[in-house]
Formats: sequence, structure tokens, C-alpha cells
Amino acid sequence: KRPRSELAGLDPIVARGSLRASTKDATAQAQEKRRQAIELAERRKGEGRGQAGRRGVELVRLTQEEILAEAAQTEIINRASLEQMLRVEEEKRKVVVRDRRTSGPRVVTKSTREGDSVRTYVTFTDGPLPPAIDDVAPDYPPQVKCAVTGQPARYFDPASRSPYATLEAFRTLRGERRVRPSAS
Repeated sequence: KRPRSELAGLDPIVARGSLRASTKDATAQAQEKRRQAIELAERRKGEGRGQAGRRGVELVRLTQEEILAEAAQTEIINRASLEQMLRVEEEKRKVVVRDRRTSGPRVVTKSTREGDSVRTYVTFTDGPLPPAIDDVAPDYPPQVKCAVTGQPARYFDPASRSPYATLEAFRTLRGERRVRPSAS
């Protein structure tokens, strides 16, 4: 048996001797890995405190004169950038402007609101009026009459191709005779 002083630093399960040798070795390696990871994290933490930023950027406190000199340089750069942007915008405006005039006859519409109603005016410019405007609207087609009763037809039978107005007229067209039960 091992003396107690040797077993003091080991895991209690490992100290009892109930594990295989390979499991003991794997446990020892895992503990060593954890210990190294903790040490590395502590080292990184300590190094980070010494620097102003994480990426190694050193912050320097500028004097008022240095701040004003830097502001003057920034102003020069900004003015040059603004002038360039304005030139580009002016060039874009020159390119976009187009003559939208068309030649030949045109139809112009204008809508105005008058109270609750809207009036729309249609104007024909630079040409004669279309002849269809002066035409008279065609008459309504004649109303279809029922083939059986002579009343205005509301329905059309596709089998006999005849118009009809009522259910009785439909039954007459189809040749169906249905006797109604008398209400006695």
C-alpha cells in the first residue's frame, strides 16, 4: 500500500484504487490540462490590465494645441471631401435634366375636387378630336322574352337553348310534368 501522504493530492476515487490504470492516467492528464488552461487565462488577464486597449493601441492625452492642429487638418480634409461631393451631385443633376416635351397630339387629364364630387377634364391638344367622341351610343339590346310565358326572361336553359322566366316555364321546356300535391 501507498503511504497516506502520496494519496493526499489525488482524487478520492483514484486514491481508493478502484479504477484502472488507464483511467487514472486520463484523469491526471485532464486535471493537468485544466490547471494549464487556468494559468493561461490568468496570464492573459494580467497582460490585458497593463495595456490601454486589447489590440495594443496606446492612448495618449493630447494637449490643447495638438487638438486644435488635428482639428484644422480634419477641417481641410472635410472641406475637400464636401467640395468633391457637391461637384458629383451637380454633375448628376446636369445629366438627369431632360426635355420632356413631346410632339404630336396629346390627351391631357385634370381632376379637381368640388365639394364631395370630383370632376375630371379631358383635353385633346395639338390635333383633331377622335371621331368616336361624337358618335351616339348604341341602343340597348332588346330584352329577351320567356319562350313559354312571354315575360322578361331571367334565365337561359342550355339544353333547349331557350330563355325562361319561372320554374314552371323551365319544367315545360324540359317536358317535365310534376303534379303538385293539393293543399287540402
